[in-house]
Amino acid sequence: KEKERAERKKEERDAERRQALEAQLTKLAKGHDKEGSLSFPSTLSSWERMVIHETAEKLGLRHITQEDQDGKRKITVSRAQSEEQGKGKGKGQQEPELTKEEEEEEEEEALPLEAEDAE
Repeated sequence: KEKERAERKKEERDAERRQALEAQLTKLAKGHDKEGSLSFPSTLSSWERMVIHETAEKLGLRHITQEDQDGKRKITVSRAQSEEQGKGKGKGQQEPELTKEEEEEEEEEALPLEAEDAE
């Protein structure tokens, strides 16, 4: 019974958190936010990030995940529509813009894979 009670409490907390996130995004979608965008911290759980992406998609909002230097994910949601949204980029997500240095690193990492494919 204790396990069931704990599970019910978790479900209630999840439902409340989902409602709070959906309310924030709905407010943004309706234009009640002066900034026109919301940034969510990297401390969110994977479940919370999923809720944000799903809700943003349903509301037609642009949503981007970016990783910081520590590999932690941060989400930015905005009213501005993305050209990429709905064109196979996976729920409107876009790759963050890379610096010249990061582009060169990616190219170097990709070279061995291309060589293996040629064999």
